[in-house]
Amino acid sequence: MQVPADKPIRPALKKMRLYDKECFIIEKMKTVRATTTYLKTVFGTEFRTKQLNDERLLEVTRIA
Repeated sequence: MQVPADKPIRPALKKMRLYDKECFIIEKMKTVRATTTYLKTVFGTEFRTKQLNDERLLEVTRIA
């Protein structure tokens, strides 16, 4: 799977619906996790992250 390195994180996470999945490059892991924590605090949305090391991706799933 090819994911652009400059894919915007916050807009992608905010528009996700329940059980939607988005992938980001693994180098953005710290930023993605910080953003998911912020969105949980402000909006109450919850996410799960999963590392896909073979593809060097971070998969984010909205769970609430």
